[in-house]
Amino acid sequence: TAYIGAANEYYRDYGIQLNHALLVVAIPEMPAEVFWFESAMIKDYWEEWEKRVAEYWERRSIWS
Repeated sequence: TAYIGAANEYYRDYGIQLNHALLVVAIPEMPAEVFWFESAMIKDYWEEWEKRVAEYWERRSIWS
């Protein structure tokens, strides 16, 4: 989700907006795993990502 947010920000001026994602995990000697993310799931994960980033900066300010 963080990569989608970064790509959407980077390509904003080009009118590109990613709304779905496909993640493939490939490990040698094992079958690949494929994960499909719909828009609603991406939105939920994005909100969680924003919370975690905010927590990081809050904790970092306490540690400094």
